[in-house]
Amino acid sequence: MSRCRWLRYTALAALNIDYPPEKLHVYILDDGTREDFSEFAAEAGVGYVTRVEHGHAKAGNINHALTMMDSPYVAIFDCDHVPTRSFLQVTLGWMLADPVLGMLQTPHHFYSPGPLRTEPSAVQDDSERG
Repeated sequence: MSRCRWLRYTALAALNIDYPPEKLHVYILDDGTREDFSEFAAEAGVGYVTRVEHGHAKAGNINHALTMMDSPYVAIFDCDHVPTRSFLQVTLGWMLADPVLGMLQTPHHFYSPGPLRTEPSAVQDDSERG
């Protein structure tokens, strides 16, 4: 499946997160400056952020985008991670309950089979290692 297709699922699901619409801002951070991503962002009504310098990979891309935003809370999803509608309901409370909490990592649930599910022979049991 193409990255743009997964990106669409992710962005549309993020737009559907149960949160006050005036406080929910969805952005696509495109470090590859792809025209199809830009066109989709415009169609979907989400922000689109690119950068001129591409150093430090994903971390550099996120750090660049954060300089352009002023939201008190930020959720970051890979393009193939489709958030549930209740994502902020079940995570943001932890941030509100503990003012010194700076980051919350959640478990991943995937809708598509990953390589370990489709090719279990690629995983070695500890007893098979030399």
